[in-house]
Amino acid sequence: MTRYRCRVAGVGVGAGADDDISSPSLHFRSGAPAKPGVAGKLVKPTAVDRSERISVSRSGLDDIANCLRSEARTGAGVDAWTVGQNVATTSGNVIAHAAADAIEVSEYLGIPYATPPTGPLRFQRPVEFNGSYVINATDFGFACLQPGDGGQNSVPQSEDCLTLNIWTKPQVGERKKAILVWVHGGAYSFGSSRAPGYNGEYISNQTDVLSSGHFGFPGNPVTASNLGLLDMRLAIHWIRNNAAAFGGDVNRITIFGQSAGASMADFYSYSYASDPIANGFILMSATVDGFPVATASRWLRIAETAGCGASTTDPNLITECMRSKTARELISALSSEDTGIGAVPAFRPGVDDIIIFADYSSQYSASGGYLIGNNQNEAGLLTRSTGDGNPSWRYRYFGDFPNLTVSADLPSGAYHGAELQPLFDTVPHSPIPSTSEEVAIGDYLRSAWAAFSKDPAHGLLSYEDGWPKYEPTEETLVRLAFGNKTGTNLALGNAYDGPCHFLERSVM
Repeated sequence: MTRYRCRVAGVGVGAGADDDISSPSLHFRSGAPAKPGVAGKLVKPTAVDRSERISVSRSGLDDIANCLRSEARTGAGVDAWTVGQNVATTSGNVIAHAAADAIEVSEYLGIPYATPPTGPLRFQRPVEFNGSYVINATDFGFACLQPGDGGQNSVPQSEDCLTLNIWTKPQVGERKKAILVWVHGGAYSFGSSRAPGYNGEYISNQTDVLSSGHFGFPGNPVTASNLGLLDMRLAIHWIRNNAAAFGGDVNRITIFGQSAGASMADFYSYSYASDPIANGFILMSATVDGFPVATASRWLRIAETAGCGASTTDPNLITECMRSKTARELISALSSEDTGIGAVPAFRPGVDDIIIFADYSSQYSASGGYLIGNNQNEAGLLTRSTGDGNPSWRYRYFGDFPNLTVSADLPSGAYHGAELQPLFDTVPHSPIPSTSEEVAIGDYLRSAWAAFSKDPAHGLLSYEDGWPKYEPTEETLVRLAFGNKTGTNLALGNAYDGPCHFLERSVM
C-alpha cells in the first residue's frame, strides 16, 4: 500500500490504509472583502474569510506541492487511495479528512473555485481561482449573503462564497466514479450546502451548487446578467479540470437539483447546449420557467436606498458606488418585497437572450439523459419539451412518512421537498423513528439516481425491474413510493398533466 509522505508545517499529507459515485459540491455567489493570508495556520472558518482556510506556509509550500504532483505522476493517487488523502488541484493543495458518518468516504469542504467576487469583481463575471496554497478543507465554505434570515442566521455568510465540497470513495467499486453535482433550491435567494439535509457523504459523490441572492442576479444594466448561472458554469469547469484527481469520471457528470436548483440545472442545459460538460440532468420539482425580461428598475430602487442613486443617473457611477458599499449595507437596502419568499422570487434569472431565453420552444437543450419529476402534493409547476430526442424518464413521488410530516394535526402528503431527506439519507433523529418502508425507499431513490448518473442514456432501463422511457400516452410514469412501497408502479405518462403552455415535456 502506497502512502503519501508529503508534509508541511507539521501537517501530514495522506494517511491510513488502503460506492461507485464521486461527489463535488458548489456554491454560487454573494460578502466582505477577503483579508491577506494567515501564515502557517490551519483553522476552521468562523467569520468571513476564505484566508482562514488557506495556509501560506511559504517555507514548506513548494515542497508539498512538488511532492503531491510527484506522487500523482508516479501513480500514488487514485490507484492507491487512502481515506482522507490530500489532493493537488488547480485551486491549491487540499488537506482532506474522513467523513464523520460514512464508511471510508473522503470529504473535502469549502474548496474555492473562483476568485472572491468582492471589490471591483462585485457584479462582474466570475474569475477562475488558481492557487498554490494549502487549503484546509475541513469545514464548509460560507453561505452567500441572504436577505432576511431565510433560516440561515446561524450559518456563516460572506460575499466570498464561491466554493465547492467533494465526497468520494474511489478505493472500492468502479475505478472511475460517475459524478453527481447537486444544485439546491431556495428561490434563488436562500440556502446553503452546509444544511444537514444536503450532506453528500451518504450519497458519496455529489456536487452541491448553491445559487443565491441579490449578488447573483442583480439586474444591473451595465454589468453581466445572470451571474449565478455563470458561477455555476465556472464550477462545472473546475470539476472537469480536477475531478479525475478525486477518482471522478469527467465523461459521466450529472447535474441534479430541486426547486430553484432544478431550474438552474435546466437553464444550464439550454445555455451551454453545445458544450454542456455534463451528460445527465435530474430535474426535481422545477424546469425552465417564463421569467420577465431583465430590468434595471429594482436595481435602481435598491441603489437609491443604499445611497447610490439620488445624485446621479449615470449607471456606471451607480455601479461604482454600489461596489464601494459593504455587502451588509446592500442587504440592508432590500425591502420586504425583495426577499424572494413570494410566488415570484425577487432576484431571479432574467431574459438576456444570451444564456437565458425568452422562448424555449425554439431552443435545443444539451444532448444527454433527463430524469424529471415532481411530488404528489405540490403544485404542478412547469413543463419541459422532450421533442429534441434525448432519452427521458419521468417520475412522481408519493412518499408520506410520520417523522417527516409538516403538521401533527393535518396529513402532509408528498409536499415540496419531501423526497430530499430520504434521498440524501439525512432524515433527522426524532421521537418518531423512520419506518422500514421509509429506509427502503431512501435506498431505492439513491440507487436509482446512481444508476442514472452512471449511464444517463440507458442506466434506468435495467434498474431493478426497469424504468421505461417517457411516452405521454403509455404507462411510463414511474410513481415512486406509491403506497410507501419501493418499485416501479406505473401510470400513463400524462396521467397527472394539467393545462400547459407552449412546452411539451414532463409536467413539473
